[in-house]
Amino acid sequence: MANSNNIKISVIIPIYNVESYLEECLNSVISQTLKEIEIICVNDGSTDNSLNIIQKYANEDSRIVIVDQKNQGVSRARNNAIKIATGEFVCFIDPDDFYPTNDVLEALYNGAVQNNVKVCGGEFQEFNEKNKTINKILSNFYYGYLFNESKLVKYSDYQFAYGFHRFIYERLFILENNLEFPPYVLYEDPVFLVKALSTAGVFYGLHKTTYTHRISHKPSYQLSEKSAHDFLQAILDILNFSLMNNYTKLTQDTAIRFERDFPKYKPVLNSDLLNLIKQIAKVYPHLLIYVHFSDYILSQQKNEKKIQNDLDGVKKELIELSAKVNDQYITISYALNYKKIIMKYWQYKLLAKLTFGKKKKHYDDKRKIYKEKIKRVKKSFY
Repeated sequence: MANSNNIKISVIIPIYNVESYLEECLNSVISQTLKEIEIICVNDGSTDNSLNIIQKYANEDSRIVIVDQKNQGVSRARNNAIKIATGEFVCFIDPDDFYPTNDVLEALYNGAVQNNVKVCGGEFQEFNEKNKTINKILSNFYYGYLFNESKLVKYSDYQFAYGFHRFIYERLFILENNLEFPPYVLYEDPVFLVKALSTAGVFYGLHKTTYTHRISHKPSYQLSEKSAHDFLQAILDILNFSLMNNYTKLTQDTAIRFERDFPKYKPVLNSDLLNLIKQIAKVYPHLLIYVHFSDYILSQQKNEKKIQNDLDGVKKELIELSAKVNDQYITISYALNYKKIIMKYWQYKLLAKLTFGKKKKHYDDKRKIYKEKIKRVKKSFY
């Protein structure tokens, strides 16, 4: 390991089952022109060949420090590495990403030191694994990934939440301000970046690409209640923070991100997630419609269970009817007719709950009509 008194940047790499891309990442780090670095590789319980790869590299490069731990998640891996880092600055790179050029760390370090700032960052690009192309032209939503020129930037003007990897952060600044990654499985990095840049107040932005993010190489993300919860909690964290600091643009961008990603989480919606959405809408009332929408979805889910129970009951009755009349066509006809009537009944019942005034009365009247139809159909079974 390099002399700890002379380490300019501690590069932190959280690692979990990335054997296919890890060597490219490590090569991009060890080839940096800035040699006074330490490379902290946190093996977060990998079950593939990742640990063997970093051990091989550590045998050849004394700047590599290995932390081997049980799987604790990426946030804990990064936080643990910050605690043992000894560099003047720290930075983070994911093990399936890489630095675009070998002078990235040197440019970031010089930018920070020469401009006397706690944080210095550059630009971001994506590498598409499928077609092997580089993309720097991003949507307007990601305007903050690029700097038109190298200059000092006030966070009150910047108000952007993405791309924390492309920055270096003074280590003592991180420790003294208790800046860490929240224990989320998703969207943990925007929370960290917003607080770090806001606390710094001013950072130096480089008109230079300092990070390459690999895309189109992972299997479809398995959505879970945990990931949905953490995403919503992170959105709430940022909204609370941005409103407290009067960051109007950040507030609006965070609300847009919530609206854009909300459809992904409908399949795992539950009462706990609804509670988080209510908290989000309380902080930012423009999103109140999503409370009503989520409430509707949950009511629909409950009613689907009731409908299924109802259909299971009529299935039994139809089997008995089939035995009596010995006519399969009549049985199927009854079943289809009954299912349609039940679905209509629940549809109007839900609409009556969600509307007011004349519309509510209209839907409630419709509900009553279909309730009578259900009774008539059941009577006709016998």
